[in-house]
Amino acid sequence: MLSGAGARARAGWQPLSLLLLLLLVLPEPGLSCPSPCRCWPDNRTVECSGRGLESVPAGIPGGTRVLDLSRNRLRRLEWPRGSGPTVRRRLEELDLSGNLVSELPGGEGEEEEEEAEDGGAWSGLGQLRRLRLDRNRLRYLSPGALGRLAALESLELGSNPLPALLDLTFRGLRRLGRLEVGGPQLGYLGPRLWEGLPALRLLTVTGGSLPAAPSALSLQPLANLSALRLLGLARVRRLPAGTFGPLAALRLLQLDGWSSLSELEEGSLRGPELLLRLSVTRCNLSSVPYRGLQSQPALRWLDLSHNPIRVIRAGMLRHVTRLEELRLVGAGLLAVQPEAFRGLLYFRLLDVTSNQLRSLPEKAFRSAAGLHSLGLGDNPLACDCRLHWVARRRRRLRFLGPAPACRTPEAHRGLRLDRPPPPGSFLCSRPRIRDKRPQRLSVREGRPVTFRCSADGNPPPDILWLNPRRQRLGAPTPGPFPLSGPALGRSRLLPDGGLEIASVRPQDAGIYRCVARNAGGNDTASATLRVRPLSPQELGVFRPAGRGGVRPGYPFDTQTLLVTTTMGFASFFSVVTVCFSLLFAWSRAKGPIKHNNIQVDFVPHGGGGGGGEGEDAKYNMKMV
Repeated sequence: MLSGAGARARAGWQPLSLLLLLLLVLPEPGLSCPSPCRCWPDNRTVECSGRGLESVPAGIPGGTRVLDLSRNRLRRLEWPRGSGPTVRRRLEELDLSGNLVSELPGGEGEEEEEEAEDGGAWSGLGQLRRLRLDRNRLRYLSPGALGRLAALESLELGSNPLPALLDLTFRGLRRLGRLEVGGPQLGYLGPRLWEGLPALRLLTVTGGSLPAAPSALSLQPLANLSALRLLGLARVRRLPAGTFGPLAALRLLQLDGWSSLSELEEGSLRGPELLLRLSVTRCNLSSVPYRGLQSQPALRWLDLSHNPIRVIRAGMLRHVTRLEELRLVGAGLLAVQPEAFRGLLYFRLLDVTSNQLRSLPEKAFRSAAGLHSLGLGDNPLACDCRLHWVARRRRRLRFLGPAPACRTPEAHRGLRLDRPPPPGSFLCSRPRIRDKRPQRLSVREGRPVTFRCSADGNPPPDILWLNPRRQRLGAPTPGPFPLSGPALGRSRLLPDGGLEIASVRPQDAGIYRCVARNAGGNDTASATLRVRPLSPQELGVFRPAGRGGVRPGYPFDTQTLLVTTTMGFASFFSVVTVCFSLLFAWSRAKGPIKHNNIQVDFVPHGGGGGGGEGEDAKYNMKMV
């Protein structure tokens, strides 16, 4: 009996359980889902991405807030007949990216083709906040075409073949805060393009055909802009001073893909004095833009990746004292000089992954203890005493990207710096010049001379030369030291460490010193140079006697001597004759010469001779 009652009770619960299951599985009334789409009633989302649709599917539930129609074959936005107003009433996000849309109906001077029931494709979207139209085929965007979307906050129009954007294209979008626009074909921006966008905070422009950067005048309406990204301006060679002057609220500036930009001139970043993030990537900068950074004392994050920058020089970043992070990835970097980050009190992250660095000196940092993150992988590192500080601090460092590994010496090839080092690693040995015997060279003036110098050591030492005036004449390659001294332009450092001076001069004579140095110390050697001056015969003043010549030692041949002597005497007598003729003519014009008599009394000393005592002797003198 009990078993039969239990069976009947269980049989009675089965229909009730099935009903509850159906209630849980079936969507709410009004939330039916189109067959090619997936629906999530909880967040009112309908996802129809990548279904090959050529039109908006019918049956989209009313009250949908997010509609994803990306990666389909839609050529224009056409709502299903009869269900358009119901679908659009609460729609907040619409994704049409990756379709074939080539035009947007409506706009100034055009009448939108309105359907009787739903009033046009863009009407009724009063709550739409985000619209994605990137990666379509838009070739023209008429001014005011999206003006009906008054609540729009985010608009993405990137990667479209738009050749131009005209004035007031985005008129009516007063709540728009984020805008992405442009593509490889964009070559013109209207001077009043950005008017009517008071709420814009983030602007991304891709202009592969723009001949110049946006002017300061055109950017004036964007006084509230906080982030600006200018991408792919491959034709722009320079950034005029004051370009971003009107953007006082700018905090992030990204310049990417400007393949012709080789320098940031002084004043090119002047204006946004509180710029926090600066990214100049995939450009043609050959050095860190030290002059351009002088106007950015508040800068904290700097990215210069994928530029042909070879050296980070010492003390040149002193103007950005608040810098915290520097990224220079894939730049072909060869050296980071000691004290390169001197004065950077808050510096904590350095990423120099994928470069050509052999070492990274601890003295490059104000304090290595403040460094928290380091990207040093994919570099040909020489694991000697210069990198011992990295191995010593491996537990406190967060390594970015691939872990740094040794390339040399061969015994430690592949050794990772993020692991405990084996005994005998990270050692240095003092350089030793192989042949230190003094070199004494005597060279005729105008001839070349070569000094030899080669050294061994771990790491391989750098070699430079000092001239008799203690000026540096050469530097190892790569080296930031310029040539200097009297042999400037005539000296070069040879690959084996020797020094060659072409066409020596008397002032080059003296004692030269070869200096071999590495992290373990240095060694020196000397070489003495004596320069023999050229003789008169070598200077070409005297020539040996020939057929028409004179005796050796005589400066000219007979014919030259006779000609010059005759001309010299003729000139002298001509001048003398003219002078005397003029003097004679002048004297004749003045008449006879008058004679003046002057009487001089003379009293001889000693009172004796010639006359009586006390008698004065008188002389007469004629004066002409």
